[in-house]
Amino acid sequence: MNLDSRAIGKLVDEGVLVRVRNGYYRLAGARQPASDAALIASLFPDAVVCMYSALFHWGYSDRTPLAWDLAVDKNTFRGRFDIPDLAIVPWFLTAESVSLGVTRGKFDGVPLRVFDRDRVICDCLKYETRMERERKSGRPYQTPPLVGKEGGRFARITPEFSAESSVPCSGHY
Repeated sequence: MNLDSRAIGKLVDEGVLVRVRNGYYRLAGARQPASDAALIASLFPDAVVCMYSALFHWGYSDRTPLAWDLAVDKNTFRGRFDIPDLAIVPWFLTAESVSLGVTRGKFDGVPLRVFDRDRVICDCLKYETRMERERKSGRPYQTPPLVGKEGGRFARITPEFSAESSVPCSGHY
């Protein structure tokens, strides 16, 4: 359809269309996406599930995150993530960093790109200070107790955990 902004605005005012976010609309009578994951897949095909959301996906935490953590290119327009009724925490990274350690996972039956286990653990170490600051400020999520396995030993991430620990990180993130 080739509609200008006035025609779209009129359709929204008449109740024919519902604005999902700037530039994205759906028919008012159309069925809502089955899950947030379906909406994430359609609106952010370039994003990678990361941090708290990836920790939960890989079973390192039993707490369901209240927001979707998505890694995107640092040059992405920040307003893109302002979507009512969909909590998103964007992590702005370099294009090279977003492409490292990516695999596919199913979220509510929807395939999404997600960082692999090794990458998630390395990111926890890299962003340890930020995660701790968010935890103290009220973000309802804490660093998981068991995170990585090397030689049959489990490493624990605690506020005292340092980058000099024995958990290897391949590549530079």
